Amino acid sequence: MTNDPMVEEILEELWIATEEEGKELVSPERLGLGAYCKEGRTSARSVVVPLSELKKGERGTVAYLQAGEEDETIPKLLALGVLPGCKVELLQRYPSYLFRIGHTQMAVDDTIAGSVRIRVGA
Repeated sequence: MTNDPMVEEILEELWIATEEEGKELVSPERLGLGAYCKEGRTSARSVVVPLSELKKGERGTVAYLQAGEEDETIPKLLALGVLPGCKVELLQRYPSYLFRIGHTQMAVDDTIAGSVRIRVGA
C-alpha cells in the first residue's frame, strides 16, 4: 500500500471488524497519513539541534552542552559564558561558526559547535 516499512507494519496490525466483510484494513487516509504527514516525516526537524545545524541568522536558546568524557570542550564553553538558558544567534557558518550570546560574539570550530545543543526558536 505504501513504500514506508514503518507505515506498512502499523497497517498490518490495524484491522477493523465489519459485519459485511469480516475484517478490513484501515486505509492510510483514515489514519491521517496523507501527503502532509508523509512530507512532515521527511522534512521534520528536531526542536533541539547542534549549533552547527543552525542557519545563518537563526536564533534559539542553549539547551545543554554535550561532549565526550575525555573532552575539554565543556570547560572551554563554560569559561566563555556559554550556559544552558542563554539566548544564541548564529551570525556566520564559514570559515568558522560565529555566534552571539548577549553582547559577545564567539567563533568556534565544527567540534565545539556540534557540542552546543540549541532549542530552536526559544
